[in-house]
Amino acid sequence: AIVALSRGGHDRHRTALLSRAQTIFYSVRQLLWCYAMFGHNLEGQDPFLQEIAYDLALVSSVCCGNPGSLWFWMNANRLQQRRYRMRRGWVGPSRQETQGDEGVALVQRGVWGRGVDTDERDNIQSEDYRGLLSVAVEFLFGPNPFDPGPTEAEKSKLRAAVILDKYNQKAGVSLKELSPYIDDPGTKGLNSPDVLSGCLAVVVHFHGIPETNEDPKEVNNLEASFIFPELLAESSYITTYEEKPSFDDGSFQALLYKPSVHVMTRSQGGQVPTSLEERRYRLTGLESHQFIQCAVLGTLNLIGVVWLRQSLKTGGVLAEFLGDNTVVGFLGGFAKILVFYAFLFFALPVGRMVIVLVYNGYRERRNIARAEFALALRETSTSNIK
Repeated sequence: AIVALSRGGHDRHRTALLSRAQTIFYSVRQLLWCYAMFGHNLEGQDPFLQEIAYDLALVSSVCCGNPGSLWFWMNANRLQQRRYRMRRGWVGPSRQETQGDEGVALVQRGVWGRGVDTDERDNIQSEDYRGLLSVAVEFLFGPNPFDPGPTEAEKSKLRAAVILDKYNQKAGVSLKELSPYIDDPGTKGLNSPDVLSGCLAVVVHFHGIPETNEDPKEVNNLEASFIFPELLAESSYITTYEEKPSFDDGSFQALLYKPSVHVMTRSQGGQVPTSLEERRYRLTGLESHQFIQCAVLGTLNLIGVVWLRQSLKTGGVLAEFLGDNTVVGFLGGFAKILVFYAFLFFALPVGRMVIVLVYNGYRERRNIARAEFALALRETSTSNIK
């Protein structure tokens, strides 16, 4: 169509060619946009093509769009934001390593192919591009996920490390030695049915087999010993247990927001923790400055809507300025709704804080019970040595 237009022709023919070229151009732009929006990458696939399709769709909308349309300026703003992010280094370390080679930096955009897990990649992107709305939602409704862990996978790794560590000292592992690592130790002490049930659940999970006891005398239930042949067969593939760094330093501030530094973990140098410790629930997972921003904005909003409601009452500044009782009454009712939501902005976090404190009380009780089991087990082993 462009070649035909360059050769000239009458106006009717030229108009038909322009219309056809415009139709084809719009179709290609829509296809690019659909691929960018809905052509999700498979696991491990390079996101280069999807990123290029989105960039071309934005460029096409800006170059051949209508400046009188709102979508034209929205697409122009998106394109400018993407250019700004690329210039400031949102593509990761590879862009800095290329020393200005734009082509190589474009191909190496993102963290694809550099051994970064999907969860870690999502966390990096979400932390880099979090807006005020996302921060406010977490301030109101809490972090996602709410459970701080340890997860079931982390518990299984810890218990496997404990069993292998006990195997280095003797042949079998007793139920009593597994008691500091069960989920729910109960409130009735070490010899309670809850402890026995929790220890047996660990044994069943790892397919434990009762150890043959040649001694005819009876033994306590918790003294029963088990071996784990399947776990031993896979022991060469099990890496050393390492506890994840924690952001909780035990202070009250750590319940409100995430401290700026990591807290040292209990498992240093490959040593297995003496007991399972559940982390505390937190009100938010925000940074300190983000939490302060939400609190300040909520306070200013509350002060503003309270002043607005007072000024719309009889004798108020706005009521006298407007004069019309109908308009003043409508705005006064609307101001009441704003005041309700302004108080709700603080009521939701306060209510969640009560729930967090209650949940943490239960977790602290379980942690103390497991620590007492570990202390009793250590004292028993010390007395046997003596």
